[in-house]
Amino acid sequence: MNRITNVSILIILSLLILSFQCKKNTETEPTSETETENRETDKLDIGNMKNIIENSSELDTRIFVAIAIYHKSYISSFDEQTKSMNDEQKSAFFDEKNKEFFKSIKYSEKEYNEYMMKNSGDINDYIISHPEITEYLTSIN
Repeated sequence: MNRITNVSILIILSLLILSFQCKKNTETEPTSETETENRETDKLDIGNMKNIIENSSELDTRIFVAIAIYHKSYISSFDEQTKSMNDEQKSAFFDEKNKEFFKSIKYSEKEYNEYMMKNSGDINDYIISHPEITEYLTSIN
């Protein structure tokens, strides 16, 4: 059940990100206010994402996205190690790494998943206004 839930959540997140990218592509040029906001936002520095999470007091859209970025970086760091594993071994390995990841941050996987389900519109708006995030989260590595 847990593996199915994790896969479902990842699929939903991927679909959300892809829909955000499609919506972004149909929008007009960003205003100077949006451009200024983009320059002032946190870069996709993984150490910075970890600090944002650690220094947060509650889960909000910015923290949710920081977790998604940090999670992708964490999980991607094991790609080389899993190349020789079969699908079943990879699934078990990544299930364990996913548990380790959420134990290493102050928010549980349940809190993260619930936030995503309840706040997809806010997440959508945030990702659209930060194309570098969309690019990173939809890239293979």
